[in-house]
Amino acid sequence: MKKSKIMMVINDLRCGGAERVFVYIADGLSQHFDVHVINTMGQYYDFFSIQKAKYHSVEKLYGDPHLRHLKRVAKLQKLYDDIMPDVIIAFLDEAIAYAGSIARNCPLIVSERNDPNHANDDEVIEVGRRETYNNCELIVVQSTDAEKYFSDFKCSSQIIKIVNPLAIMGDIVPYKDRKNEIVAVGRLSEQKNYPLMIIAFSEFVQVHPEYVLKIYGKEYGMRDEYIELARRYRVNNKVIFMGESSNVIEDIKHAKMFLMTSNYEGLPNALLEAMGMGIPPICTECFGGIRDLVLHENNGLLVPIGNKNAIVAALCQVAENSELAERISIEATKVRLNFEANTILNKWRKTVIDTIQSYHKGEPE
Repeated sequence: MKKSKIMMVINDLRCGGAERVFVYIADGLSQHFDVHVINTMGQYYDFFSIQKAKYHSVEKLYGDPHLRHLKRVAKLQKLYDDIMPDVIIAFLDEAIAYAGSIARNCPLIVSERNDPNHANDDEVIEVGRRETYNNCELIVVQSTDAEKYFSDFKCSSQIIKIVNPLAIMGDIVPYKDRKNEIVAVGRLSEQKNYPLMIIAFSEFVQVHPEYVLKIYGKEYGMRDEYIELARRYRVNNKVIFMGESSNVIEDIKHAKMFLMTSNYEGLPNALLEAMGMGIPPICTECFGGIRDLVLHENNGLLVPIGNKNAIVAALCQVAENSELAERISIEATKVRLNFEANTILNKWRKTVIDTIQSYHKGEPE
């Protein structure tokens, strides 16, 4: 029997949680479908690699930004015409805008991976993204907050929640055997609010000088700024920027705390993986999936957005109360049951089949 074709579109495969999940879903769906992955910005930024799906990369483009957008849409249209997919799945802002701009005779599924309240810096992409929300057949969200947002948005599309899969989990390190490390995982962007993290840590470490803070993630151009901030607060020997990691779960598994100071999130894969490894999370109670994952003082600690004092108090609470820390660690690992990878992949598989069937329902035979 001929397999249905899926065209999965993403900006690039750089180091990030959304990109890692995209690769896992693309390769996983390849067991049942003929999957074609389209990278719209070229292999220049690729950190992850596709193993099972067919991979197509648009070459890196230069010049006027508006002209680059038009060229990418034209190249995506050509790939669509060549592949003739039965369904398109688009991840991340630019890919969503591009996929919504091509002429097509198949359903489009948009996978929103972040807080949809936040606009893309590029006005062209932002307008295209908003238009695509209203003209796609299905919007896949990851959190209750995003689900409510699109219900209020009055878009014409259907909305479904599919959480991230926990794909590869190692053995859990007993809490008593862990190191005095606090870890953070996420690209060095304003969204993650690393200045707040560094300043809060600088106060915490005055009480608990035995701890270090390790930050993993794509560094972009903000690394020097954050290093200077750590130096100014006299913790430059305690705050370590680890850069990108191809096996971050293994790298962080001995940590005693996971810290996330974000201003907003989607469903942070880094948080999900840290909890799966039994690392007690301390997170800002921001828009997104954090509140879906973390139950305060049960499997983690929640603090108000931007509240430095609350972060310091939460860090001290875990450092000074081993009974609480161990209980949170045990409860956190239960996410392994609710985010089991095969279950999530099967939900994506069913969603693809249902979307294709629904789109063609009523067409003449």
